[in-house]
Amino acid sequence: MKHVYFRLMVTMLLLLIFSFSYSQIVGTSGFLKTQRIELGVNGNGTYITEEVPPEGYHFGDALYAGMVADADKDGWAEGDPAYCGDYFAPGSPVEGFVMQVGSDIYTNDFTITEIPGFLNKYISDVSNLSITWHGYINDHQIDVRQRTDIKPGRTSAFTHITLFNRSDETINDIYYTRNCDPDQDVLWSGDFSTNNIVIENFPADDRAIVTAEGTTYGCFLGMGSLQSYARVSYGGFSTDGITPAEAWNGISPHINSGSATSDEAITISFYVPTLASGESVVLIFAYGTLDRELDEDLRLTTDEIAEQIAA
Repeated sequence: MKHVYFRLMVTMLLLLIFSFSYSQIVGTSGFLKTQRIELGVNGNGTYITEEVPPEGYHFGDALYAGMVADADKDGWAEGDPAYCGDYFAPGSPVEGFVMQVGSDIYTNDFTITEIPGFLNKYISDVSNLSITWHGYINDHQIDVRQRTDIKPGRTSAFTHITLFNRSDETINDIYYTRNCDPDQDVLWSGDFSTNNIVIENFPADDRAIVTAEGTTYGCFLGMGSLQSYARVSYGGFSTDGITPAEAWNGISPHINSGSATSDEAITISFYVPTLASGESVVLIFAYGTLDRELDEDLRLTTDEIAEQIAA
């Protein structure tokens, strides 16, 4: 009888958590929401949208929706500040990605779409919420699929990028860079600056993690991966103008060690030396809004998990 009661209580708890969690498509964009984190996904795969969020979100009257979080887990109306964010949208909205294939560079950010695509799948269940974006680089016949996951009760957002070579030739020297200008304190303090730190970085360490903390309230944002071909940095600003090979190698304005306090970007980059015809590779990183949970959540960003997904 005790076992039946325990299973019933667990089921009720999961249903309660899931009741605050859902994903929705609005126009050409999508929204993911749990009781801890809310995220907008643009129709070009970036995490800033002009679409008006559905009721129940906490983006307020802002012109754009990026990401907000109740990272301290005390409720969206409690604490000082009540919640953190928007992380990407204040001021000049910056969140996006750049791919480099050989010497060719393709940028998707809030205003530029050089890899056309669309949202084509969303899933809501008790353990995971996800939205999938599908893009294509016609010049090199590379299929680009992005799955964005958030998990009920957690404070991180996961991005899985699958690159599939549909050409008849091996493709060499592929780089993928994701960047944002973190502004999570601005709504509450008016200060756009963050304390940016490269915590660890490959190849010297066994993780790649860069963090940005608000200078007034300390709202936290981290970007990281345990994949061995990931590199992190801070510096620069806009997604447009990034050369991914330079970001991966820590060439100015991208700084791959140390720290600085400024209104500037943080970045994660991946390098794929070769991708054979008909083969795929998966790149995984996390945006974390609570430092201690990001350390735990990065266990889902390993080479082994990426290989399982690609298989």
